[in-house]
Amino acid sequence: MTQRPDTTLVDSAYAARMQAPPTTMPAPGMEGPVHASQPVVTAHGHGFRWLHEADTAYAAMEQLVAASRTSLDLEFYIFTRGEVTGRLVEAMAQAARRGVRVRVLLDAYGSGGQGDGWLEPLATAGAELRWFNPRRLLRYTCRDHRKLVVADGSQAIVGGFNVADEYAGDGITSGWRDLGLWLEGPVASALQASFARLFEAAALGRRDWLRLLRAVRHGHEARGDVQLLLGGPGRPHSHMRRVLYADLGRAARIDIMAGYFVPNGRIRRVLRRRARSDSVRVLAAGVTDVTLAQMAGRSLYPMLLRAGARVYEYQPQVLHAKALLVDDVVYVGSANLDARSLQLNFELMLRIRDPALAAQLRARFEADLAHSTPVQPAWVAQWGLARRLLQWLARQVVSRLDRWIALGALRRLL
Repeated sequence: MTQRPDTTLVDSAYAARMQAPPTTMPAPGMEGPVHASQPVVTAHGHGFRWLHEADTAYAAMEQLVAASRTSLDLEFYIFTRGEVTGRLVEAMAQAARRGVRVRVLLDAYGSGGQGDGWLEPLATAGAELRWFNPRRLLRYTCRDHRKLVVADGSQAIVGGFNVADEYAGDGITSGWRDLGLWLEGPVASALQASFARLFEAAALGRRDWLRLLRAVRHGHEARGDVQLLLGGPGRPHSHMRRVLYADLGRAARIDIMAGYFVPNGRIRRVLRRRARSDSVRVLAAGVTDVTLAQMAGRSLYPMLLRAGARVYEYQPQVLHAKALLVDDVVYVGSANLDARSLQLNFELMLRIRDPALAAQLRARFEADLAHSTPVQPAWVAQWGLARRLLQWLARQVVSRLDRWIALGALRRLL
């Protein structure tokens, strides 16, 4: 568990508000061990706190659930039975019994197939549980890859954390290395509205499908320097991608933390141009749960190194984080830098322009580099023709074949 740091707050107005008797729950970590980093406040009334490890994130989720008063919305791609999930299910059931409206949305592909009955306590307590895209022939195609907890429409947790026992730990000695963000402020209500749209259309019938695509197209919201960006299937020119391309195109400095790093051609070209000024760093997975994605990502190392980028692989545990730093702009959420996240799955990202929050994420990046191995040109040069061919084939599967099969199936079945 992370040691409790100095609790001096960045913003005095925020400090005064947090010291006052709370109307909901205090920020995670202001009382107890969840204090993962100092809060940051934007000019538009948002509070943020990084959740740097699974143990911290799960404790924050349990705190949000326990302190909820009116509504509680949880959405996960992977939510598997185990000790961690059992605690969260019991906390949600208790919230429902005390009158909180509890809604849970789980992806049928990522979380299904675990047998019946293990989530029965939720239904018994009065919570609403829905499976996203439950049709067996459609589950593979598009998925709800989002990870989200929203309490009372005022506080939320976003990031890369699924809920499963293998994630639990600090990401160094045990568990997966991931990243989340606790937030408070106006964007939480936009996250709640986004959840509601997916929850209502979870069955993915024809009318549901059309309604969801409209929601993805028009559901982006900006609250000051905080933007909610949404992704969905078949959106090659989505707003999320346009905003990302624009930021990358004018960036002076780019830091990428990506468990699955297989960017498309446009992003690769931008990274190649920016790397010439020694301003691109990529932290990828040295230990992975998806070997095909790792092979596909490694096929890009020679190009990146020749262009001048610095590439590292995180070694102690599986790297699952999804975060991007473009100068003082932070991207954090559920989307990977690959074709499935950018064109197939339902995703959410927050784009936050805040120098203090960016500085904290950059410090986390530097700390993770201490547990990483730099990718050296000499190592890449030792790869034989057969290995390079396998890596190239892996990239075609991840970037092209998977997308082609999924979109073709969607067109036939819907």
